[in-house]
Amino acid sequence: MIDTLNYNEVPFHFVHCFRTECPKASSCLRYQATRFLPVDKRSVKALNPTFVGNPAECKEYLSDTPVLYAYGMSKLFDELPYAKAKDIKDDIIFLIGKTQFYRMKNKTIGISPAQQRTIKRVFQKYGIESDPVFDSYGSVYQW
Repeated sequence: MIDTLNYNEVPFHFVHCFRTECPKASSCLRYQATRFLPVDKRSVKALNPTFVGNPAECKEYLSDTPVLYAYGMSKLFDELPYAKAKDIKDDIIFLIGKTQFYRMKNKTIGISPAQQRTIKRVFQKYGIESDPVFDSYGSVYQW
């Protein structure tokens, strides 16, 4: 259950759920966000609260557990020989795209746990077993 939430972080098109009787409500981000709705918020997108479905198999469920995103790659290649660093960088760019790579490197966007694992696999491909070092980390909700 979320104790505090800055509602300004909730994306504009996020779909809320108002089913208080749902057994998953205490850990569902869609329901938890409704608890922090500002009183001056006129309308929000919402799931149909009268929809009859099996809550145990809810396809709209989103866990309210934040995930750890990495930010920035300014020191990612510092400890590597130039040739190896260049090959690793080229492989990462091939896998995630040049624009995406530079946006991640410059902290414009975060690096998801899946992307962190992808980068680690590229390092391992070149015989580097230590974890890639990112500039910083932060927990975010998976809206």
